[in-house]
Amino acid sequence: MVKSFTLVEVVVALGILALSLVALLSLANSSQQRLGKARDTWTRMHMLSQGAEYYLLHNTEEPEHIGMDFFDYRGYDVSCRYEDAQGVPADFTDIVGQEPLRCCIIELIRTVDGQVVDSLRIDRVKYNVTESN
Repeated sequence: MVKSFTLVEVVVALGILALSLVALLSLANSSQQRLGKARDTWTRMHMLSQGAEYYLLHNTEEPEHIGMDFFDYRGYDVSCRYEDAQGVPADFTDIVGQEPLRCCIIELIRTVDGQVVDSLRIDRVKYNVTESN
């Protein structure tokens, strides 16, 4: 006597297979979305770090605008401005001969709509640049 599967058993097996495939495709889709988000975050951080490198290598608080030869990302621009550092304890600001602490704010701007996509704040000492003859 040959044992065969009933229609109910076949339908249950196909249902389990279908649920497994749906779960697998859902997992693959969510991992694709996370990879895309991680790539976008990495790209933004890379653009900000490139802008920070450019602006922090200048010894002035008003460096010239970053050019396309150094920052070649279509659709994005980087700006830099300085503010007084916030939240610095008085023990660090009242030191005689201490240069003031400034905050360099580097912003990544989407050129299409002018929105700030991401920003980076770096505290640094304001050095007095003296020109030698």
